[in-house]
Amino acid sequence: VAEVWFGQGIEMQMAAFKEGLSSGLPESALQIFSAAELSVMLCGERTIEWNRESLEKHLKLVCNEQGAKFTKACQPFTLFLDELCDMSNGDRSRFLDFVTACPRLPPGGLASLGIEVAPAPGKSLFPRSRTCANLLWLPSYATKEELKEGLHTALANAKDGGFHEHNEERLVQAS
Repeated sequence: VAEVWFGQGIEMQMAAFKEGLSSGLPESALQIFSAAELSVMLCGERTIEWNRESLEKHLKLVCNEQGAKFTKACQPFTLFLDELCDMSNGDRSRFLDFVTACPRLPPGGLASLGIEVAPAPGKSLFPRSRTCANLLWLPSYATKEELKEGLHTALANAKDGGFHEHNEERLVQAS
């Protein structure tokens, strides 16, 4: 059974992957890397490490459609940084997947992602994201508890067809 799943079952896909990779890079060039090094280069780091300083440095604050913009010292953004620092590796992975559609940090780490943070328009209870642009719309939360509940609710519901207005309305009505 294992041979069918991991041998014959993926043989054609592996041959196509190898052919595609070798068309841009000779196989001999890859032989200098270990399997672990290749895994990191292709899939990213399993452990997601960041601290407040790296988050402040690499999260870019941008304007929303109405022209509003957070500052690094404003309460919603500082609460957001606190929560990101307090997250487990699994929650950090869910956050990255929510904002970038990739659950791991690529080579180059947070700096290479270019995540942008803008104030959410209106009175939204939950953050939203645009994964094609690595953009997060963050509501102007007043407390750490509100931010944690809203962010984790969004992360938990992101895989159910996305986190859109109709999902938010359904969640608000259920509570």
